[in-house]
Amino acid sequence: MATGAVANLSVVSICAHSGTHIDAPLHFIKDGLAIDQVPLEVFTGRCRIVDCGDADWITADLMHTFHPQPGERLLFKTRNSEGWGRPVFNEEAVAFDPSGAAALRDAGVRLVGIDYLSAGNYRRWGAEVHQIILGAGIPILESLDLSGVGPGEYDLMCVPLLIPGAEGAPARALVRPVS
Repeated sequence: MATGAVANLSVVSICAHSGTHIDAPLHFIKDGLAIDQVPLEVFTGRCRIVDCGDADWITADLMHTFHPQPGERLLFKTRNSEGWGRPVFNEEAVAFDPSGAAALRDAGVRLVGIDYLSAGNYRRWGAEVHQIILGAGIPILESLDLSGVGPGEYDLMCVPLLIPGAEGAPARALVRPVS
């Protein structure tokens, strides 16, 4: 409009895994569900945020202290939350190890979320962690900013962009305390 046009118009070109986003099973599983095939109720409803403290890895031993339940939406707050707003990639970001991923799978959780770019560390176990979780049909909500919330029960409102056939999609994720 500043140049005389009747309206403003933006163009957006991003990767499906930009910002807060959801990895659908198809991301690492050949015949896994695409983002538009995952039911929306997986992304919306009661969730639990757990605090991993100073843990370097989310392991099965740590996971068992949280007592994950079948069908639960479980969001993991780690020391990664302290780094939001810093322009430097965190090579030591807390992530799941294969035992922690297997514990999620074995518990039958519905959705997993983590407060950094990936559920798997890029140097170690990244693909394996994704294959374990996504192979169980559990979508992963990544790049959550949990810096302003504490552990507890919340209502999660999260809707991925509708990108037919995609292995993932950016999403807007909000939590509000259960009243």
